Amino acid sequence: MKQDLKIGIIGGGFSGLCAAIQVKKQLGLDVEIIDKDTDFGGTWHANTYPGCACDIPSHVYSFSFELNPYWSRYQSPRQEICAYLRSVAAKYGLYQRTRFNTEVIAAHWIESDQLWKVTVRKAFWSAQGATYGETEELYYNVLFGAVGPLMVPNKPKMFDTFQGKVIHTAKWDNSIDMKNKRVAVIGSGASAIQAIPELAKEAKTLYSYQRRPAWVGPQVGDYYSQRTKTLFSWFPILMRLYRFLIFVILDRNVKIFNKPDEYNEIARQRFTAYMTKTLTSLNRKDLIEKLVPDYPVGCKRIAYSRIYLEGIARENVYVERSPIAAIKSNSIVTENGEEREIDVLVLATGFITQDYMGPLQIYGQNGLSLKKYWAENGFPKTYKTVTVNQFPNLFVILGPGSGLGHNSVVIMAECQVTYAVDCIRKMMKKNVKSINVKAERAEEFSNTLDKELSSTVWSRNCMSWYQNAMGKVTLLWSRSVTEFWWTTRSANLNDYEQVKAVKQS
Repeated sequence: MKQDLKIGIIGGGFSGLCAAIQVKKQLGLDVEIIDKDTDFGGTWHANTYPGCACDIPSHVYSFSFELNPYWSRYQSPRQEICAYLRSVAAKYGLYQRTRFNTEVIAAHWIESDQLWKVTVRKAFWSAQGATYGETEELYYNVLFGAVGPLMVPNKPKMFDTFQGKVIHTAKWDNSIDMKNKRVAVIGSGASAIQAIPELAKEAKTLYSYQRRPAWVGPQVGDYYSQRTKTLFSWFPILMRLYRFLIFVILDRNVKIFNKPDEYNEIARQRFTAYMTKTLTSLNRKDLIEKLVPDYPVGCKRIAYSRIYLEGIARENVYVERSPIAAIKSNSIVTENGEEREIDVLVLATGFITQDYMGPLQIYGQNGLSLKKYWAENGFPKTYKTVTVNQFPNLFVILGPGSGLGHNSVVIMAECQVTYAVDCIRKMMKKNVKSINVKAERAEEFSNTLDKELSSTVWSRNCMSWYQNAMGKVTLLWSRSVTEFWWTTRSANLNDYEQVKAVKQS
């Protein structure tokens, strides 16, 4: 079976590269990556807004098998992350195995052939929109869905009436000049936290519209010295120990989220003290009531920033908490009656995270739609967050149940890939052509995860992009990353319905 096995991977970000590398390294199989963009990077290729950076420490937001001693900062900017991913891809020869500028329209499971049929087309993107080529059909024995949740920008329709310049942070237009402009930033999530300090330097006036402000904590580290980078380069064991220390500290913080009654109040006091002290030192006590949240810490994603509070405390920045009542052709009206004329509207409104796989349609056995299957169940059912009943030989990386609020999702992706690769290894060893997780195993796993998530801080009185329309938390893992590693450390094919391959004489 080995020589005939074709592996398709949708997505060229962290999870897609991880899958490609481990399939090659551990199984000796070739892969084909399909990515809609012009280069590797995934969400880090797509997002180019000012200040875009990772909010997780770089030394854990990287592959365990490709450590990088030369990270410039504790939390690196997107340019460095893209450069890192592209150097890793080049090292493992993945450029020659990737179809760039290729959009996946749909994937269908062909039961009679025990194959995935993937329909693609060439796609070229510009500021004016996309142009497409003819469709093509590709066939794979195994398919990885590695597109991640940060794919489709959330653009509320109410902003369509604005006639000035409108930019979403996920589709940044660097040609728009912000100098001496009246700029409005809608949102208070990670992209707003990072963009506001940079935009405030250029704008004449910046209005920050925040329905619910973010909890902001101190950024622990800053730039690494040349001495530190040299030590990490010469003595990789020191770098690995440093990475492990960061991982342990971050993983212990999970108790703030999954044991909120015991630990969340302590965290709340610390974050409140930090924000109050910082704003007081900036002579902006007037912002304390506006910016210190009234919901539990971690209910929405926590922001760690050295410059956000300084940026939003500038004299040319105004924070508006009153909800937006109307968007006119050149102004924003809030419920308190304030109307402000705007030149540039910046939508830092995040992504449609509950629309898993974005525009990609995946159809399993009997033509079952993955989107419909997950939506109808209320809680998207998976087994160990990787496989889905009625979708044979499909491995989902960084899909439902595998996001985090406290640690690095790159480690989660590695764990999921480890599990998927072990499935494929055992399929090859036992001459199995396809595996389909048993319904009862997926049901049991998903019900347990759903129950655990319902008692976390993410399910408290706070709507966030972690939740679906029913208020269920579907995006996140409920426990520590260490426990996730244990859960996904190996595969048992007895959890799966199996179709044997025909032995070739």
